[in-house]
Amino acid sequence: MKIDLAGQQLQTFPDHLLKSRQTTWLSLYRNQIKHLPHGIGDLDQLQLLNMGDNHLEVLPSSIGQMKALKTLDLGHNRLTQIPESLGLLTNMDGFLYLSNNRLAELPEALGQLQKLKYLNISSNPLNQFPDCICKMKALVELRAYECGFQSLPTSIGNLVNLRECYLRDNHLASLPESIGALNHLLHLELRNNLLSDLPLSISQLKKLRTLDLRANTFTKVPEVINELTCLQKLDLRWNPLEAVPSWINEMEERGCLVYV
Repeated sequence: MKIDLAGQQLQTFPDHLLKSRQTTWLSLYRNQIKHLPHGIGDLDQLQLLNMGDNHLEVLPSSIGQMKALKTLDLGHNRLTQIPESLGLLTNMDGFLYLSNNRLAELPEALGQLQKLKYLNISSNPLNQFPDCICKMKALVELRAYECGFQSLPTSIGNLVNLRECYLRDNHLASLPESIGALNHLLHLELRNNLLSDLPLSISQLKKLRTLDLRANTFTKVPEVINELTCLQKLDLRWNPLEAVPSWINEMEERGCLVYV
C-alpha cells in the first residue's frame, strides 16, 4: 500500500499511520514535522520513506528496525546527528538522502550499508570526508558538494563501483593517487575547488566521459588529461590558464567537447 501526504502542512507525524503495518511506500515530503515517533520502527514492511523537506531535528533509534527499507529521504531538514542504528538497515540498496541538514559527522555504522547505490550528503558542515562512506562498496553515485572538504582519504579508492562523483564547492587542493582505482567512473565533477594539478593516476579512469574542473586554480592544463581517450566533455572554464596546449585540438578531433 502506498500513502502520499506530501505538502499537507502537517505539524506532527499522523499517529494513524503507525497502524498501517502493510504500508510499503510512505511520503510525508514537504510538511513541517519536527519529530518521528518511536513507533515508526514497527513499519517493518516499509520500503520507501520520504521525510524530505520537513523540520526534523532528531531521529529515533527505532528507525533501525525498518529492515525492509530500500530508500530513505531525510534531505532538507534540521538534523545535527544520525543515529548509529541507521547502519542496521543493511538491505537498503536504493537511495539515502542526507543533504541540506546540519550534520558535522556521520556515524561509523553507516559503513555497514554495503548494498546502498546512491548517497547524497551535500550541504552539510562535515569538513572532513567521512571514512564510513569508503566502506559502501556498492555505491554507484555519490553527491558530496558543499561540505567543506579540504582533502579526500586514500580509502576513497575502495569505491570501485562508483560511476558518478560530484564534489563541487568544496576546498580540495589535491586528489589522492587512489582515485585512479575508480575505474568505472563516468562522471567526475570537481567544480569550484582549489585544485592546481591532478594526480597521474587520473589516466587510469579509462571510462571517464565528463570531467568538470571549472573555477579551480589551474594555470596549466594537466597533460594526464590527454590520456583519457573516452572523454566526451572537458570543462576548464574560469581557471587562470596561462596557455592552452596543442593536444587539446587532438582531443576535440577525437570528439571531446572542450570548454576553456
